Amino acid sequence: MERFELLRLPDDPLLHVLSFVNYRDLINCCFTCQRLRELTQQDALWRTQCKAVWFEDKCTEGKTWKETFIHFYEDLGKYVDIYGSILKAWKQIEVYMEKNCPTIHKSIQTGLSEDELSAMENGMQLKLPRDLRCAYRIHNGQKPGHEPGLMGSMQSISSSYRTEVLLPLHMATDNIQTSSDLQGCLPLTFCFHSHVSQMIVLSEEKGYTRNQIFYPIPDNSHPGEMALMPCDSFIVANNFQEWFCRYAQQLEDDAYIRMGNVHKQVFLFSRDPECMASTGSIHVKVATAFNPEHSTLHPPLFFHTYHITMWMDDDADESEWCELESRYWVITDEEGHEETVEGPGVVGEYPTMKAGETFSWTSYTTFPTTYGNMRGHFTMKNIQTG
Repeated sequence: MERFELLRLPDDPLLHVLSFVNYRDLINCCFTCQRLRELTQQDALWRTQCKAVWFEDKCTEGKTWKETFIHFYEDLGKYVDIYGSILKAWKQIEVYMEKNCPTIHKSIQTGLSEDELSAMENGMQLKLPRDLRCAYRIHNGQKPGHEPGLMGSMQSISSSYRTEVLLPLHMATDNIQTSSDLQGCLPLTFCFHSHVSQMIVLSEEKGYTRNQIFYPIPDNSHPGEMALMPCDSFIVANNFQEWFCRYAQQLEDDAYIRMGNVHKQVFLFSRDPECMASTGSIHVKVATAFNPEHSTLHPPLFFHTYHITMWMDDDADESEWCELESRYWVITDEEGHEETVEGPGVVGEYPTMKAGETFSWTSYTTFPTTYGNMRGHFTMKNIQTG
């Protein structure tokens, strides 16, 4: 049987085969033989590579597709293995914010150059992780002093509001920790109300793991004394790429709720389709959030906020209209200890449910363990019959 040889194929089917290889293999083909070297110069092949690697569908003016690919590689080649996922995350965030939170979308800044990033590294005398550098090449966080924050908000109690701005890099590097127990940690986000910040570890000098992102919290295990490690932490992600891409995907999946009369913003309450109950024409759904800024590890106290929405169907008969009288909760921690909470109304209100009416409120609970649950019911009074 005659052996099949790829190079015996005519140009068109061979070009079709080459359209499926990655840019590295395409370059390697240039060094195999004269014919492949000539075929790999075909601009259509490099158009495919530009779309696959750099997500570019427009050729740089005055350049071929191959020259366009080389131009991007010379500028962004050090990020080639992560650029696609970081760029995708930014696009997911931009699309979501432009549609749902236009004020936040307008605050996103253009990216930084390699020289600007290197100058900031030199100023800190610390290296930035590649994934973080890549993200700031695309967008330099939010405009200074802008609110609401790109990375989400939280209202746990009336006096506690948090909205996390993704800091422009110059503000982050200006606040690199140099002398505290957070030495070598860079603030990524900051809330100008609560002073809550998520940090990324650039140096392991104080025992933190490089590249991890965390919320610093106080260690209250030795009140009035200097503890060996006065700062505890809640780890959020192992690296910037994990943290950033997960958030972008959650936005695209519509995992969080949006609130705000004037400036819509993302509130970091996670929706759970199973946390919903119905009785007749009345429905209740719950979204929850862990609040690190109100929680501690020493002693163990884990603060959780919940946002409840109650509504009645638009076509509900007037005979079903009712008023909320009381609530009853059973709060169970991971070890099975139960606490019962009951009382009139909810957050001082007695909402009336009529056809099409909606009422939402936010409250919280705490657990001495990392896991726990709440269950319960509301007592309603029929408006017509009492």
